[in-house]
Amino acid sequence: MLLPILIIKELRYGLCLSSIILALARLEDEVLSGSLSTDINVDYSQFENFIHFSSAEQRLRNFKYKLDLIEQYTDRSASLAGTSSGSTGKLRIKASPGTGAYLNVSASDAYNPSFQPVSGSLVQIQSWEQKRRDTINSFDKFEKYMFNNSSSYSSESIQIFNDNAWPKEYGGDTYSSPYVLYRTSQSAATTWYADQLISASTYDRSNKHRLKGHLPMFVQDDDENNVFLKFVDMIGHHFDDMWIFIKSMTDVHDKR
Repeated sequence: MLLPILIIKELRYGLCLSSIILALARLEDEVLSGSLSTDINVDYSQFENFIHFSSAEQRLRNFKYKLDLIEQYTDRSASLAGTSSGSTGKLRIKASPGTGAYLNVSASDAYNPSFQPVSGSLVQIQSWEQKRRDTINSFDKFEKYMFNNSSSYSSESIQIFNDNAWPKEYGGDTYSSPYVLYRTSQSAATTWYADQLISASTYDRSNKHRLKGHLPMFVQDDDENNVFLKFVDMIGHHFDDMWIFIKSMTDVHDKR
């Protein structure tokens, strides 16, 4: 019953067929990623609401790594398809086909020209599109928040709200692309990312519940243990997901 209801809802708002297909694709992604399971309403503008045992800095770096992959897949797909520079498609990622050019022209050392489709490349295009879709479907709740939402820093009497969503720019105010993410190399994104790393690192140092902080100092200070320490943060991330559900059982919401 869910799909017909969704279609009726989209038609009610006067959306075109392509927008309905996009909505169905997004619903399919939600099912594949397991996001339609029972969920908790979490305010991701504050690290303390969802990071208890893991590392805010590591989780931020994880998202940046995934976003770099998504941009790479987008660029390669756009390069093969002959897409123009700056196009966004349906996933709100700005393409840079010149960056994605990686196939050599026949009998030449040069890469295929930008904005020129490559004959017979449909299978490769579909492969890069699937890789991009799979990476997005692997997002955790915080990563989806950074990818899909917008936010800004504010300081109020009751608490501080951090700018925890990846910076975005105007995308034409359409259903499929109301905004687009700044590319990781753009100044707006690099400035935001640098500031967020500082905020996340500061939070990690003050978080007495972080699993890594309960290890002996000689383990934490040895660079040869970096892989193990990242693994400990991964375990902390796993327990954070359970902690959020347990904490919500006793939450008292401020009605002010």
